[in-house]
Amino acid sequence: MRYTSLGNGLLVILAIGAWVSACVHAPAPGVAAESVTLLSLDSSAVVFEQVLSVELDSARFVITDPAEWRTYWKKLTKWMTPSPSVPELNFDQHSLLVAAGGDQLHHGDGVDVEAIAVLKNVLLAVVVTTRRCGPFPEHSSPLQIVMVPAVHGRVTFLEKQEGAISCMPFTPAP
Repeated sequence: MRYTSLGNGLLVILAIGAWVSACVHAPAPGVAAESVTLLSLDSSAVVFEQVLSVELDSARFVITDPAEWRTYWKKLTKWMTPSPSVPELNFDQHSLLVAAGGDQLHHGDGVDVEAIAVLKNVLLAVVVTTRRCGPFPEHSSPLQIVMVPAVHGRVTFLEKQEGAISCMPFTPAP
């Protein structure tokens, strides 16, 4: 798995997210603030991705345990024949972040764990939800599962929206 540094491009978002989640305290006077490096996730971090998943609820969560991973994998793949084997993962070194977009009205909608950063014992994950309005309504339920360094503290998901704010409902021509 490779990470690419995004530098301080989203540092402001991360700082606000860390402040809002009350995970970070202001440094004492005269003490420099801790630097945060935002790491972009490349495609090798993606363990599983689907446009039409069985996960119909919007959700963000972490899997840190092999038994929990096997249970969730069975839920995701129960309709597949033959059922794919569970991807092996060393949970001493890695954890999984799950980002589910929920039931969407347009096939082009998506969800993407774009980047992560570690600040003290907090993992910050930037999740981008994309909305694309197509000419015809077509349901999707986007899901992405990515592998990250093992999580031993809190996880804060920072949300970012891209694309259309609202899609007009489809009305056929008379």
